[in-house]
Amino acid sequence: GRPCSLGVLAGCSAGTTQPLIPFSYQVRTLRPPVCAVRSVDAFGGSRCNVHRLDTADGRLAMKASTPQLQTRPSTARLRTAVALALLTIVGTAFASSAQAGEISINELRGAPAVENSDSDRDGAAWTAEVIDAVNIRSAPRADAKVQTTTDSYAPYSGRRAILLVTGAAREASGQEWVRVRLPVRPNGTTGWMRREAVRLVATPLSIRVRLATRTLELWSGRTLIAVYPTGIGRSKTPTPTGRFAIEDKVETPPSERAVYGRYIVTLTAHSNVLMRFNGGDGQIGIHGSGTIGRVGRPSSNGCLILGDAPLRRIWKHVGRGTPIEISAT
Repeated sequence: GRPCSLGVLAGCSAGTTQPLIPFSYQVRTLRPPVCAVRSVDAFGGSRCNVHRLDTADGRLAMKASTPQLQTRPSTARLRTAVALALLTIVGTAFASSAQAGEISINELRGAPAVENSDSDRDGAAWTAEVIDAVNIRSAPRADAKVQTTTDSYAPYSGRRAILLVTGAAREASGQEWVRVRLPVRPNGTTGWMRREAVRLVATPLSIRVRLATRTLELWSGRTLIAVYPTGIGRSKTPTPTGRFAIEDKVETPPSERAVYGRYIVTLTAHSNVLMRFNGGDGQIGIHGSGTIGRVGRPSSNGCLILGDAPLRRIWKHVGRGTPIEISAT
């Protein structure tokens, strides 16, 4: 039939009686098609999406074109795209090579060789005396997330803070890091601090607590020195298990010695039941039984309870940062 008097992309305009048939099937072109809608690809080449057709009777028709590359990208654009791709590859490789690699604690600068010093369970262990307050990071990198900031002094005694070292790392630049056990929740949390912020000290001592036998063992390297009966947490407030360290040592105020004995040794462990206790955050410690007589049985809110003589020995000989392992068996 007769062509529509007014065209749209899909065919005739509203109000006409002719069927909606694409103009590309109805018109005769007078001049070559002209690109009406053009897009540019990622390499700088252009693509014509819609052609404009000038018809013999002076009307316009629009026709979608089959996608194909209409113009060739310039040499400069190709070089730019290749250069960007190479930069991405090189940058990724450099970031991977910049990752710090874990090393033996013995390999740290200024650390004299100590047998089995990478373990806080067997043999000697390393402790880190904090020289300056410093950020503790989630990984051995200066741009890693800050977990917390450690003070250079212990929270109760006011003496230098000493943390248990559990690992070491060195960046390609030579920057060294130590991984330390932190006195925060959740139990077992560790973080990384710069090597120059601490002074490394080795300790041969360690403590093992066996909840099943309700005993506390004092070790020097692989040699068992003593075994003491200990009170443990009740069934509703059990002593947490895991690998911890001694955080601080304080003398008990005279007004509280009837309950806690003369000394309290705080640990990096926290109760899994009591989020708050006696004004604190449910921190676990080793203390005496006072006049109550709680040694050798489930009698505490999670703390370990020793007799006066064993407690005095632990207080005197076991330093801050000493590893302590609490196991169910």
